[in-house]
Amino acid sequence: MFDIVCTHIDLKNKVSKYKKKINYNRFLLFKRIFFLLIILVITKNTSAQLFTQSMPLWEPLLINPAYAGAADCKRANLQFQRQINYDYATFSYLHHFTDKNISLATPITNRIEGKSINNFTAGIIFSKSIEINKYNIMSFALQADYLQQNIISENLIFRHQIDPLNGNVSAQSHDYKFPVVRLADFSAGILFHTPSIRAGIAYQNLSGLYKVHEELKIKPSVTVHFGKSIKFSSHRKNKLIIPEFFTQYTDKHFRFAFGTSIYYGIFSGQIILKHIPTNKSFWATAGIRIKHKKISYGYAYQWMIAGDLAQGLSSHSINISLKYQCKSKRNKKNTIFCAIL
Repeated sequence: MFDIVCTHIDLKNKVSKYKKKINYNRFLLFKRIFFLLIILVITKNTSAQLFTQSMPLWEPLLINPAYAGAADCKRANLQFQRQINYDYATFSYLHHFTDKNISLATPITNRIEGKSINNFTAGIIFSKSIEINKYNIMSFALQADYLQQNIISENLIFRHQIDPLNGNVSAQSHDYKFPVVRLADFSAGILFHTPSIRAGIAYQNLSGLYKVHEELKIKPSVTVHFGKSIKFSSHRKNKLIIPEFFTQYTDKHFRFAFGTSIYYGIFSGQIILKHIPTNKSFWATAGIRIKHKKISYGYAYQWMIAGDLAQGLSSHSINISLKYQCKSKRNKKNTIFCAIL
């Protein structure tokens, strides 16, 4: 007689481990490709546009359009910045389709300089997210923009010129009508985010690669950013700190920025330090936000720490953001992209 010994093989557990191994290998592949793209972007001789918003952390779509793919909610955001020589308003609406991992966003900006030059931009962003595994996501985005510039000669400061023949003051520029400038522009971005890290690359104003815009002086921009979340608990409340580094390259010049966001309950604070080597200036921005149910209210103040005093103009910014219908299949454990957006 022989004793029959049955060996139990846990096929389900083996298949699960095999899938995890495939996901991990796929994650390493995406990670290597992503950081290779960063190296190519930094070494590529491309010009770029600098930040114009004092608090870009409140409107991350202006940093990288791929942030649209990192959202799990429908969101409407309004921000207004006032300085002595210009007003800058931005509005965006973001709609996230959970079942298809697709997001659509419509950023709109309007910058009025000296009450005479009006730069208006309206765009649409299409973003697709790919879940590498449960916690690692790659977002790709394409953006198309319509730009328009109006110059009101009646409001120009130096419109009244001295006639060299008779010495009288005449409104020479008042008689001249500046044409309205209209053009199309394109941008693209990639964002890689995990529960603790996010990094991205954005190419903006791509129309400057094949066309020279003399009127608007548009030049292509490259933005590289990296952030990491640090979470800890104290007094039975969770705190989240997100330091982030930005660098931009434009017209053979770099610009650097470092920002930190702190989240504690319904309150959050943001601090941004900027350095522009071309004019040797350092800028600082401090902001605070309060969240009440689905709405967040924010205020930020920007001032120049060092540099040319002629350009040392402070600015004030206010922000209102609404998030609703936050439904997602993702696990939101310490996800820093939800905290930002």
